[in-house]
Amino acid sequence: MHAPFVHLRLHSAYSLAESTLRIKQLAALVSGDRQPAAAITDTNNMFGALEFSQAMVVAGVQPIIGTQMTLSDSDGSGEVVLLAMDATGYTNLCQFQSKALLQADATSDPAASMEMLAAHADGLLVLSGGAMAGFVAAPAADSRLALSRKRLEALVAICPGRVYVELQRHGMPEEDRAEDGLL
Repeated sequence: MHAPFVHLRLHSAYSLAESTLRIKQLAALVSGDRQPAAAITDTNNMFGALEFSQAMVVAGVQPIIGTQMTLSDSDGSGEVVLLAMDATGYTNLCQFQSKALLQADATSDPAASMEMLAAHADGLLVLSGGAMAGFVAAPAADSRLALSRKRLEALVAICPGRVYVELQRHGMPEEDRAEDGLL
C-alpha cells in the first residue's frame, strides 16, 4: 500500500490565468484520489479559502489554507507558499495577504517584504518555492548559491522549524540545477 499523498500546492480558478479548476472539481479529484488532506495555495489571494474549506469537509478531506505569495528582499523577489498551521496562522495569513494586496499598485502583483513576513510569522509554515520562480530555489537554479542560502537562512530565522525546502521534479533542467544546489 502506498503512503497517502497530500497536495500542498493546489491552484483553483481563483488563480487567474493559472488554473481553470473550480473548487468543487478540486474536492472531487482530491477525494477520488483518497487524499487525507489538501492545501489551497492560490497566487496572491485567498479568495477561495472559505469555499475550499467547506467543499473539502463535505468531501471528507482535511482542508489546509494557504497562499502562494511573492516575497522580496534587497536582491529581488521570488515566490513561496505559506500555509496556516492553526487559527493564529490563519489570522496572520489573512493579515499578511491583506497588507500585501493593499500595498500593491494597480499595475503589479503584490509582493511582501521579509519584514512583513516576520511580523505575521506565528502559526505559518513556509515552502521555499520551486526552481522557476522560487524565492530560494530560483537563485540555486541560476548557480547563485550564496543568495539561495542567505534567503533560506533568513526564512529559517523568521520561522524556525517551519521552513521546508521544495524539490520539484517535472523534468525541467532548472529543477535539476536547483536540486543540486539545494541538497
